[in-house]
Amino acid sequence: MKTFSICFFAILLIGCASQEPKPLTDSEKELIKNEVNKEFTAMVDACTKLDIQTALKYYWDSPDFMGFGVDGAIIDYALFKQTNEDFFGAAQSIQFPSLKEVIKVLSNDQVVFIWQYKADIVLKTGERMKFDKVGVTFLYQKIDGAWKIVYYQESALPPTVTE
Repeated sequence: MKTFSICFFAILLIGCASQEPKPLTDSEKELIKNEVNKEFTAMVDACTKLDIQTALKYYWDSPDFMGFGVDGAIIDYALFKQTNEDFFGAAQSIQFPSLKEVIKVLSNDQVVFIWQYKADIVLKTGERMKFDKVGVTFLYQKIDGAWKIVYYQESALPPTVTE
């Protein structure tokens, strides 16, 4: 009887351990989408106010953060932070009108956010840079209870520059 009990318990454990996670319901996915969209909107708002320090709070400050810049460069968090601080420091105003946003919930702690937008940037030198269409893919992950951008890839044609 002991052998039967041990075998039954072992089979029960193996069966429970190999089950797939329960799929998220539509309402759970909607809740996650709303949470991520709120964080995304706050990040973009900080950017349009030229408040790069607040905008950076929505990115994962970790050696494991990774990005692909519009120029094809692979970027870690330190370079991402420095590049953006320099760029925002040179800007007089920035506008990012959205063209399209798509949010795909991968799991209860990972989301892909695809954003297509225009960019109108006026530099302190008086130059104006316009991007007709920019695409960026963000991978959000829930870390310590907060949604953070852990990876991004950005694509765009060169801007038109006027004075």
